[in-house]
Amino acid sequence: MKRNDAPKQLCADALYSWSEIAPVVGVGRSTWMRYVLAKTAPQPVRLGTRCTRYKGSDVLAWVKAPSSYRAPETEVN
Repeated sequence: MKRNDAPKQLCADALYSWSEIAPVVGVGRSTWMRYVLAKTAPQPVRLGTRCTRYKGSDVLAWVKAPSSYRAPETEVN
């Protein structure tokens, strides 16, 4: 998917790739990954070894208030 093909608006119920959310979040990929590791950005959903997506609801919450966003704690079984 090319950057120009990215959705204009994110749906809260969908999963998105980095290329789809990049125009919305407004930071570079390296910066985004630092935020993810620091848990100040939405945590990715791993669908496979080479397939990572982000929940639309999490990305929308981050865009609304990036400075106060904290990734929800996930329970490991």
